[in-house]
Amino acid sequence: MPRPDLTAILDLPIEARLEIVAVICDSIVEEARVGELTAGQLADLERRLADADAHPESGEPWDRVRERILSSLRR
Repeated sequence: MPRPDLTAILDLPIEARLEIVAVICDSIVEEARVGELTAGQLADLERRLADADAHPESGEPWDRVRERILSSLRR
């Protein structure tokens, strides 16, 4: 399959490109039909959620993380 011309997309603002990435990722997940979590994956997820609930101060708000990521991309 030939590679599409991405010039117009790459010229978009970062926020618009991130939205396109999110749409593409969602479509891949839907198409891939990701299966159920294994018992180990579920246990790890539950452990991480419990840790996050027990120590909410150790996390960082999404808006701050997002801004840090966007700032690093603008350099």
